Amino acid sequence: MRKLIVFIAILLFLFISCKEKEDSFLKEFQSGNYDNVLFLADSKLKDRLSDDALFYKAASYYHEGDYSGASDCAYLYLLIYNDESNYYFDAADVLIRTSDDYSRILFAGEILYENGRLGRADYLNYYLAMINNGYEENARKFYTEISLNLNDYEKALFAVQSKRSSDIIVSSLETLYSSDSLSERFITLMKEAIPLLISRGDQEMLLNLISYGTASDPSYCLYIGDLYFSLGNLEMASLYWNSAAKVFPIQVDLRTRTL
Repeated sequence: MRKLIVFIAILLFLFISCKEKEDSFLKEFQSGNYDNVLFLADSKLKDRLSDDALFYKAASYYHEGDYSGASDCAYLYLLIYNDESNYYFDAADVLIRTSDDYSRILFAGEILYENGRLGRADYLNYYLAMINNGYEENARKFYTEISLNLNDYEKALFAVQSKRSSDIIVSSLETLYSSDSLSERFITLMKEAIPLLISRGDQEMLLNLISYGTASDPSYCLYIGDLYFSLGNLEMASLYWNSAAKVFPIQVDLRTRTL
């Protein structure tokens, strides 16, 4: 009887100790003390594997901007534990948002998608992961499924970043401009589209888009100058490059030497 009481006491002590550890992770994490969380996690992981230590380590790396550390910890978590563990889907969320490895992104995306937990913010990463892993048909079906719920910006973002046909890219940017005008996000996508279409020899398709409004962003002026230069219009190239000279003197100097 005495041995049984001692055994139960030991189990109770271990349970309370583990619970206190988990509570300390949560408390420090919610307070934004990520370095403390990492210290506690490393201390616990020295003795044994722990789902809470491994997850909170991944989450703390994520919030500190250490995406490589976050990705490695989240990926390890998903390899070790299953969907019955406490943080399985949260770890998949961390992985899909931090990894630069499309095979890992696809792995996390499938976990989330198949369980109805793929967030709107992760649609693009999952879509690009399918394409870059050779699952173009799956990507097409996925895009068809979500496209009715995408706004003009998201459609243009998908088109540019997945490097769809030049016609589709230009059309989506035209639609975005009609709703956004020269917004920051429109200009950002144009900066991606210009070198892409130049590399394809389709840059002339963008002339109507760059004629809209006045480019007040000096870095955007560099891209527009590059487009005109690629078309052999040196006068317009020089005009746009020089308008960016105060902010980007070195880049402009390197470009104007080619005139």
